[in-house]
Amino acid sequence: MKKYFIIGFFILFLLIVRAFLLIEISALESEISNKKNELAEIEKEFKKNNVIYSEKSDIDKISEEMQKNYNMEISSSINYFKISGDNGND
Repeated sequence: MKKYFIIGFFILFLLIVRAFLLIEISALESEISNKKNELAEIEKEFKKNNVIYSEKSDIDKISEEMQKNYNMEISSSINYFKISGDNGND
């Protein structure tokens, strides 16, 4: 009878340990999933910023060439004229 009690206690102990380990594993998997989602968002932001940086560096190169060769500068605002439909003939 004592053997059965010890074996039963050991099996119960193993089941309890298994349950705690499963809970811990599921929590870690959830954390991994959250980190993967964060990484995906950071990668999207990085790609967007990389494109913006590339565009900026191209504009900087062009502005340096234009300033060097033609003494031109990039304006901070763009002024333009809008053509009206009636051409001012009243």
